[in-house]
Amino acid sequence: MILIDHDFGQPIQSLSAVVNDLLRRIAPKGPRGERIRRHVLRLEREIRSVVFQKETGRLSRLWSMAMAKLVSEPELSEDQKRWLQESFDTARSALEIEGEVIGCDADTADRVMRHLWLRSQTLYRDRIATELRQLTIRLDDLLRSDKLEADEARQPQALRRAFGNQFDELIDFEVLSRTLRCRRSHEPMPDTRRKRIESALRVLQEEKFFGVEADIDRYDFAFTSCTEALAAFKRRLPDMADVIKAIRIAGLELDNSYRDKLHDDFFGRFAASSLTTEDVLWFPSYFVSIRERDCDAANQAHLVEILSSGLPFKLIFQVDHLFHNENGRPDALRMSAWKSQLATMAASVGARFVLQTATSNLRSLSESLVQGLTAPGVALFSIFSPSEDSYPGLQPYLAAAAAVESRLFPVIIFDPGKGDPRGNCFSLQCNPQCQSAWPVHSFTYEDESMQAVTENLCFTALDFLAADPAFFGMFRPVNRRQWSQEMVPLAEYLQGNAEANSAQLPFVLAVGPDDRLTRLIVNSAAVELTQHVGRHWSHLQELAGIKNSHEASRLDAADQAWVPETPKPAEESHGQPPANPDLSLSPAAGRANGKAEQADSAPNEAWIETPRCTSCNACTNRNSRMFKYNENKQAFIADLNAGNYRDLVEAAEACKVAIIHPGEPWDSNEPDLEALLERAKVFR
Repeated sequence: MILIDHDFGQPIQSLSAVVNDLLRRIAPKGPRGERIRRHVLRLEREIRSVVFQKETGRLSRLWSMAMAKLVSEPELSEDQKRWLQESFDTARSALEIEGEVIGCDADTADRVMRHLWLRSQTLYRDRIATELRQLTIRLDDLLRSDKLEADEARQPQALRRAFGNQFDELIDFEVLSRTLRCRRSHEPMPDTRRKRIESALRVLQEEKFFGVEADIDRYDFAFTSCTEALAAFKRRLPDMADVIKAIRIAGLELDNSYRDKLHDDFFGRFAASSLTTEDVLWFPSYFVSIRERDCDAANQAHLVEILSSGLPFKLIFQVDHLFHNENGRPDALRMSAWKSQLATMAASVGARFVLQTATSNLRSLSESLVQGLTAPGVALFSIFSPSEDSYPGLQPYLAAAAAVESRLFPVIIFDPGKGDPRGNCFSLQCNPQCQSAWPVHSFTYEDESMQAVTENLCFTALDFLAADPAFFGMFRPVNRRQWSQEMVPLAEYLQGNAEANSAQLPFVLAVGPDDRLTRLIVNSAAVELTQHVGRHWSHLQELAGIKNSHEASRLDAADQAWVPETPKPAEESHGQPPANPDLSLSPAAGRANGKAEQADSAPNEAWIETPRCTSCNACTNRNSRMFKYNENKQAFIADLNAGNYRDLVEAAEACKVAIIHPGEPWDSNEPDLEALLERAKVFR
């Protein structure tokens, strides 16, 4: 990942994205372009290798290091070296960005968030400093203009100094002095007003929040402790009040609107307690980056205090391990579960922006990260940041991605600015298969008969924790010769009842060091932990409006409460035959109508109960070409070929009123088709 400098476009980009964009611009079609492409991709791999070996630095520096190493390889001929050098020079001259190149490790989250915060804060601070500098210039001009009107400025010696000695023979400064003293454009400024303006000017010139004067040491707003950051904020409150007071006095004085009788008493009592929320949020935000292992009791208390306030704090909370106690042992009692649930707690106590993710997702969520860092008020970024030692044998990037996939640390975005309903501002859309309890993937392996076998496997919390040495005691490996009918996949076991599960042994699959598939029998404590994770995920789905039980209950009640209107007899209609009843008023009839509208074309084709559509945008947001609205803003399937069967199934799962019926797939080669058909059964 590249932390791009302020002068270049996007704040962060992946190395792959930068190289791909570069090749699109410099590698033409044909042999020469293909040679450049192969050479530059080789250079990219070498840069990755350098970063993987803990070498850090600017992109230009790592580029030069990798280039020098590749060109100096002894097995290359002179022509090959020349071609390499030409390709590298062409690419280097077209490279339009610069920045720090970092890998994925325990420090990635802090470095990325600090870079994004500094970038946004620098722009804001410079803009406010420019505005304050203009204000001080106007105040200084006001004082200067009054000074020029004073008698002292019109004395002969003062005039001689102002004009310079070269005009001594041309100007009689005595006469000029008498003339000017007889002509005053206005009365001199009262001493009280002058002192008031001088005081405001001095405060603005000496303030340390934005740095109006270049030689002023600005306050530091980056901290690694909630306790220290909160103490610094409280300590600076009097200075904040002085700055706000000076700005308001300056505005009144420049407009000549200051009235002693009206304003003296108000500003005389103006103190830190007089600051409004708007005043506080105008100042730079505080960046607090803290790791869970450093979050002692005092920091935890101040963390909650900050989250429930409206202060301009941007909190980066980095989680090292999941479900570990203080001694590094498995946390079977889930005393540490608050680390993975801090985001939902922050949303419930009034945080203005909350984002939970892992280091593997930082680049793809860069826009949301910047949005949260620039949002007014307190924002929390809870980030799973494993190190190389956290999960031996598993690279930090893979560990982070697996934690998201397993629902142990899902991606959560809470942005109240997107709307009042919780489902609109609470999003799980960045999680894989967010409509399902667990992500399902196809897994292909070779059995004992050397035949390919494909299974659909759920990736549960224990599939991830099986890679954590601290949890090895919760698993008992069983080789293939000992497999039995009593063993059932963990995901299937979790769906069963207690009576059915009493005679079954739940397991997860793993690949042993000999590349052979083995089953890991899990104990009851591990099952309970997985059930806890599943319940928490279901709660998050409710908050995000996915499979909302309240909405489903409301719709069921509406179906039961509906009573069809009895048509009037023919004789009561003045001999006219009874009109056809409006079947669209009935939920059941609506379903029939919707089916009749789209089921004529093919018996197993997908269809939508259009009259029951609530215009929730779930399907159109997913695929606006496959799904469209009619004139009543109710959805229908516009073009099946505009997407695939997965789009249909996921849209059906996202639909809050369950009116989308996927039918049968039309492409037998679509990946994971068996799993999709199984998921589609409930909607047929």
